[in-house]
Amino acid sequence: MVTSLNIKRDFLPGSRPGRLVNFAVVILLVLVSIYNMAPGKPGCGLEADHHQPGDYCYRTKVTVSNLNTTPLSNYPVRLTIPSIDFTAQGFIGEDGWSIRTYNISLNPVEVVAQALSSNTSPWWLAVTANASDGATPTTWSGWIYMGSPYVDRDQAVNLAGSDLMTVPDDFALEWTDDFDIVATATVSSTYMTQPDAGWVDKYTAGTNSGYWLGFDNGNVVGKVGDGTTTDTVSAAWDGVEATWRLRFDSGAASKLELFKWNSLTNTWDSAATGGTITSVLHNANNFLMGKDFTGVLRNVKTYKDVGLPGYAKIQEYAFNPEDITETAASDPNYSGTIVNLVDSATHPASFAWSRSQTNISYSMGPVMPVYASPAESVPEQFATIFNNPSDTNLFAAGTLNTNMPFYSVFEGARVDMGMPGDAFWTLLFGGIFGLLGVAILLATRRPEIAAVVPGVGLLFGAFNGLLAPWITLMYALAAASIYLIGKWGQE
Repeated sequence: MVTSLNIKRDFLPGSRPGRLVNFAVVILLVLVSIYNMAPGKPGCGLEADHHQPGDYCYRTKVTVSNLNTTPLSNYPVRLTIPSIDFTAQGFIGEDGWSIRTYNISLNPVEVVAQALSSNTSPWWLAVTANASDGATPTTWSGWIYMGSPYVDRDQAVNLAGSDLMTVPDDFALEWTDDFDIVATATVSSTYMTQPDAGWVDKYTAGTNSGYWLGFDNGNVVGKVGDGTTTDTVSAAWDGVEATWRLRFDSGAASKLELFKWNSLTNTWDSAATGGTITSVLHNANNFLMGKDFTGVLRNVKTYKDVGLPGYAKIQEYAFNPEDITETAASDPNYSGTIVNLVDSATHPASFAWSRSQTNISYSMGPVMPVYASPAESVPEQFATIFNNPSDTNLFAAGTLNTNMPFYSVFEGARVDMGMPGDAFWTLLFGGIFGLLGVAILLATRRPEIAAVVPGVGLLFGAFNGLLAPWITLMYALAAASIYLIGKWGQE
């Protein structure tokens, strides 16, 4: 009598499909981690033909909570950013130009970065949030995108109405004739009604002296005074970002003229003309920028000797991250210096910003890679099944659970090793649960059951805000594919 033994083919010692399934978990975890670590190198390759959120290598989610009973409208909220770490890991460049911020709808918002040589860099993010009832905060969510090798950001200062930038009075700024004042600004629809909001102010109404360029209730206005008379020109404006130039030239047909830069034709279009005075009277006022102005001031420049051989730029304040240095901070008052790009030794500006952070708090998620601009638009349209159900981004982790057991120990180890968050937490959760999966495999001989276990670990990481949902989804798809290939190979 012969008795036959029926051994399952997928676990025969020489079975290739069986070995593939058995080692699929370990292979998959290693591949996912390597894939996560690769974009951590500076200068990841991106398309340069358009400038969208997907043109950046990395992003981190920011959530701001407002407990004030008044709303926030493009209000500067102070963030503390580990700029040195971001620079060392290739997230941002040393000049801070490869940064851009967006709200939850991927509409750009302003951010003022500064002190990039610090791990407690004060950045100011423009936030719009509804008023709170005083008990439950309202929230704003958005992202800081970083690391584009192609897109350079032109930083501006977002002023809150009581902010001021001052250049001490100097004879070199006391022009009597032939000068240009240029400013690039934006005003939101919320603040179109604001009187005498100066972009550049060295004017005194009582003595009809000096010069002024700014915004006044829906109009861009320029003024010059000779001690007796003040000439004024104005043009209506909708607040959309534009560059304006005020020119005083007593020898021209229009002594005082207001121009708006036309970016389509690269020319200055005349917006208003006028003026009768022949000389501007000196005064001892400081050169002020942003006085009583609520809005964005991107650039301020002045020129002397218009139409003459000595025509030259005297000042330029571009508000770049490396040109702004905070020297004192005691809420609500923040002060520091701004460099004159024409000559850092002359006409430096000092800023005094008053912007209370009372009842305003924020949280930031881990820095996540953004892999390619074509892939960015599709996942943004799907509601994630993890964390906040209102979140629509599969590439960003949810709210971080810092109360997770041993979180501080593991996070400290990750920082010390310099590993990107996705790589570290994928190895940790996937590795621990992967070993558990191997044990289940040996006990049950059911690879499809064992393969689920690492996915549970990755899902746990996603629920705690440590991993982006796409990692778990990718693992699930890859595990299913490997299993099906193994089954196919047995037939």
